[in-house]
Amino acid sequence: MIKLVFAGDVITGFERSQVISQLAKLLKRDETQIRRMLFSGKAVVVKKVATDEEAYKWRKAFANAGAVLMVSAGDQEPADTAPDDESVAAGHSPKPAAVEPGIAVDESLDENAADANDSAVTGAVAEEPTLASEASRSPGIRRRNKVYVLLGALVLVAIALTVFVLWISRPLWQGAQLDDQQQRWAEALASPDTYALAHVDVARAVQLEGLAGTQADLPSPVSGDDDFWQSLARAGIDVRKQIAHMWLAGTHSAKHTGAVIVLSGVFSPDKVKSWLGERYTIESESEEGLMFRTSRANACDAGTTMRAVIGADRIIVGDPASVEQLQMRLEQKAPASQSLQRWQEVSANQLASLAVFIPENIGEAAGGMSGMMLKSVGAAAQPAEGLYLDLEPVAVPPGVELRTQVFSQDAEFINNSYQAFDERIAEWRAEAKKNWPEVAGLYDRLEVTRSDDSVGATVFFDRHLQRDVSRWVSSIFSGMLSSPGEAPTEEQLESNPPVFTNVASAEVKPYASYSDFHNSFFTPTAETGPFAIAVESLTLNDQQQLEIALKTLAYNLPNAPTRGSAASMTLVDVLDAQGQSLLPTVECGEDKNLAPSEIGSSMTSTAFVDGEQVTYTSTQGSKAIALDTGVSASDVAEVKGYIDYRQVNAIEKIVLQQPLAGQVIERNGLMVRFMDAGKHALQYRYSGEVDNLLHVAALNKDGKALSSGSAMWGGTLIGSGKTASVDYHGEVDRIEVVIAKNAEVKRYPVSINTVWPAVNNSLFGAKALPLADPDAVQKALKATQPPSVTYSWQKPVLETVAGPATLAFQSLEFDDRFGMNISFSAYLSNGVPLVGALGAGAVRLTALEFANSEPQALANTVYFPFVHDGGYWMNGEYQPDEQKPWIKGDATFRDRDTKVTSPERIQGELLLNVPDASHVEEFAFEIGATWQDEGLSLQVTEFNPREVILSFNGNVSRVVAVRAKRNGELVSDPAKMRNMFGEAGIVLALNDRPDTLELELADSLTTERYPFEVNLAEVAAP
Repeated sequence: MIKLVFAGDVITGFERSQVISQLAKLLKRDETQIRRMLFSGKAVVVKKVATDEEAYKWRKAFANAGAVLMVSAGDQEPADTAPDDESVAAGHSPKPAAVEPGIAVDESLDENAADANDSAVTGAVAEEPTLASEASRSPGIRRRNKVYVLLGALVLVAIALTVFVLWISRPLWQGAQLDDQQQRWAEALASPDTYALAHVDVARAVQLEGLAGTQADLPSPVSGDDDFWQSLARAGIDVRKQIAHMWLAGTHSAKHTGAVIVLSGVFSPDKVKSWLGERYTIESESEEGLMFRTSRANACDAGTTMRAVIGADRIIVGDPASVEQLQMRLEQKAPASQSLQRWQEVSANQLASLAVFIPENIGEAAGGMSGMMLKSVGAAAQPAEGLYLDLEPVAVPPGVELRTQVFSQDAEFINNSYQAFDERIAEWRAEAKKNWPEVAGLYDRLEVTRSDDSVGATVFFDRHLQRDVSRWVSSIFSGMLSSPGEAPTEEQLESNPPVFTNVASAEVKPYASYSDFHNSFFTPTAETGPFAIAVESLTLNDQQQLEIALKTLAYNLPNAPTRGSAASMTLVDVLDAQGQSLLPTVECGEDKNLAPSEIGSSMTSTAFVDGEQVTYTSTQGSKAIALDTGVSASDVAEVKGYIDYRQVNAIEKIVLQQPLAGQVIERNGLMVRFMDAGKHALQYRYSGEVDNLLHVAALNKDGKALSSGSAMWGGTLIGSGKTASVDYHGEVDRIEVVIAKNAEVKRYPVSINTVWPAVNNSLFGAKALPLADPDAVQKALKATQPPSVTYSWQKPVLETVAGPATLAFQSLEFDDRFGMNISFSAYLSNGVPLVGALGAGAVRLTALEFANSEPQALANTVYFPFVHDGGYWMNGEYQPDEQKPWIKGDATFRDRDTKVTSPERIQGELLLNVPDASHVEEFAFEIGATWQDEGLSLQVTEFNPREVILSFNGNVSRVVAVRAKRNGELVSDPAKMRNMFGEAGIVLALNDRPDTLELELADSLTTERYPFEVNLAEVAAP
C-alpha cells in the first residue's frame, strides 16, 4: 500500500493562497476547509493507493494545483505527520469509488485532472520534478538515474569550485606546489571522520585574468543573504587580497555530522570579529575562540551554534566539535588519517580540487535537492575507493580544464561506469544538437577516459566559462526531467481560448459594470476599480488568533496572463475605531500579513445576457490576515490596503513553425527556449522578465488552438527561470507566443469597514425533532433486529452486530508509523426514534487483541448523531426513503499513538444515549466564544457565508441540539456533526449572522450499552 502525504509544501514560484484555491476546486471544498485541513503545519495522509500508476495520477493532480504530494511507502515516513486523518480523497480513486460520508470530491481523477487550462482549475502549477519522483514513474529514467545523479552532482560541485576562477586580474599559467603549511592543513583536516576534503588556491585564482571575460560577483554562501560580500567590504575585509588558500572538510560519524572551513592568509582579527558581531549573535568569547549563532536579525530559529578561531594568519569556522578536533590535531601534529597519496598525485596542486574519501557519506550535511542528489551519488559510488575532481588553467588555448576521476578496484564497476558515461554523453550530445545547438560544441571538448582502476571525464572551457557552464548544466537537466507527450485519441480544440489585443490605458471597467456575471456565492464587502473584495470566512487559528480570509474577484481583465499573476493585494493595516492597529507584532521572520498575495487564478465561463450566451473571464485571489490575540471581529473598524494591477496595453504575437526544438525567442527582457517534445506536446523554459510571457498556444494545421491535457510547471533545478511541459489533444503544427510589450502598474486603494462575512445561504427548512420518549426508545430497541443494509455505493470491508445495530466498517487500518485509522457507520431500524439528538450514538474501543502478546487496552470514544439515510424534507416534514428503512450514524477514529501492525480482534461497545429531560443555555455569538462546564467545552471556531462551526472537547453525548438565533429568531437549520480529518465539529447552516447560540443540554441520560467484537481475519480484501 502506497501512502500519499501532503505536508503543506508549495511548488516554487506559486503562491500559497493560489494553491489553496486550486485544491479547493480540485477537491470540491471551500478554501477555508482546505486551509484548515491541509495547511495546519502537519503532514496529512491524503490517500492510500495500491499501484505506482494510481500514485502518479494523484501526485500529478495535486502538482497541477501547485501542491507537492509525497509518496510514503516501505520504510519512508514524513518527519512530522499528523494523525492519519479522514482523507481529502477518502474512498476516491481514478475510477468512481466510494466516498466517505460528508466528503465531497471529484469522482473522475485522471491524468488530466486539474490541468492548467481546465475550466475547473486554472493557473495551476505542477510539481517541480525531482529525481525520485521521476524515477518512480518512469522505468527509463529509473535505469539511468544513478548515472544522471552522479554526473549531475559532480557538475554542481564543479560550479562551486569554478566560481573562484571568476576573480582574476593578471596571467599566471605555471603550476603551483602546496607549501609546508598547506600540507599541514591537509593532514590535520584529514581526520578519521573526514569523508571529503576540498581546496582552492585563492591567491592563484586571483592572479589569473581574462578567463571569464568580465569579473563576476560571487554568489552568497548564505541562502537569502545577498549582502554577504558587500558587508565584508564595508567592514574593511578585502577577501581577494587577504585570502591565500581555502580548505573545506566534511565530517561524519555515528555521533556527529559537521564541517569546518579554514582560510589562510593575512587578516585583521579585530575587523573579522566586529563583522561577525554585527551580522550574527555572539554567545561567548574566550581564548579558544568565538561561539556564535548563525541566526540573523528577525530570524525565528535560534540558528546553529558555530565556533570561530580568528588569528592574523588563519580563520577557522565550523561546528564546535569539528573545530575542536582540528585544533587538537594541529597541536598534536597528528598525521593524516585518510590516505592523501592519491589526492596528492591526482589533484592536490591544481587550482581547485575536491577529494571524496568515503563516497557513501556524500550529502550527509546537505539538505533539500542538493542533499538528495549528493546522497544518491554516495549510494551509486559505494564501490569506489575515492572520487576526485579538480580545476586547472590551460595556457593554450586560454581556459580551464575540469576533470573528474573515480577510482575503484572493482573492475565491473569501472567498466559499467565507463559504458554508462559514454552512453549518456552520446545522448546528451544528440539532445543538445536539437534543443541547445550552442551547447553541442562543448561535447567536442569532452573526453571520457578509462584505466584498470579508474574512469574519468575531462572537459575544457574557454573564456566564456560562466556562460557555457550555465548552458551546459541547463541542457543536461532539461533533457533529464522532460515529460514526453502521449498521443491523444482524438483532436480537441480549446473551447474558449483567451483573447489578447492592444488596448488603451483607460479601458479597464469597474467591477460594478459586470453585474450580468455576478452570482450569489460572492457578495462583495468592498469594490475598487475592476476588483471586488469579499470576506470569505472568519476562523480561529491554532494560536487562538482571529484569522480573516479575503477573496478578490475581477472580470475580463485585458491581457491577463494565463499563468502567473495579473495583480497582487497588499495589506497596510487593520484598525479599530480609535485608529489603533489590531495586527500582532512580529518578533521574528516574515510578517505574512504584510506580504503581497497574488491575484491570478483565472477561469473562462459563460453567462446568458439578454438571451445570448456570453463568454467572460474571472480572475481570483485570496488573502489571509491574522489579528492580534484577543481581538474580535467586532473590534475591526477598517482594513486598509491596496491592489497593484499590471495592465498590459501592448502585446506582440510570435508564431513559430515546427520543428520547435532549439528555437529561442528573446523579447523585452524575456527569453523562451523550446525543446523537442514530440508532435503532441510542448516543452519550454523561460527566464528573465518572466511576467512578460502572457500565453503560449499550440495550434493545429488550421490555426485553431488545441486543448491542453496534463501539464508540468515549475522552477528550474539549476539557475533561474521556469519550465513548462504540456500535452495537447491533437498534433501541434505551430505555436503562437504572446509577449507583453508595454505594461503599466495601476494601484487601487482598498478599504473594508466590516470583516463579518455576508451570509448568502438558504435553509432547508428542516424541523427540529422533539426529544424521544425514553420508554418508547427502550421498547423499540427490544423489538427491533439489526437491519440488513444494502449498500448503494461501496461495500464495507467488514460487518458486525452490536445489539440492535449493524456496524459497517469502511476502513480498519493499523500501522506502526501512522497509527490506527478506523471508520464505520452504525445502522438502526428507523423504528427507533433516536434521530435528532447530536450525541445519541457513541462507540468506545476498549482493547486490541493479538495472537502472541497481551491485549492492549484502549480508551477511544467517538460520538455521532443518527440521521435518516436518503429521503428528503418537504414543508418542514421529513419524507423517508422506503428502500432504506434504517437510520445511520457515521464516525472515524484517528489515533496516531496506537502504533500496531497485526491485531487479530477489536473489543468495543456501542452506546445509545437517550435524554430523559433537557434544559437550554445561551451564550453570545463571537468567533472564539466559549461555553464550558465541568465535563464539556464548546468553542466557535469558524464563521462563513453558509455556516458556523463549533469545536468541542469532552463528553458531547449531553448535547441534544445547538441553535443559532438573531433577535430571538431562529436563523439556522438543525445542527449536524461533522468529522473532517479526524476532528469532529458541530455545524450549523445559517441564513443570517447570529447574535446568540442556544444549547439544549440533557439533564440526565439513559445509556444502553452493546458490546461487540471485530474479528480482523474476516476483513474483506480491498
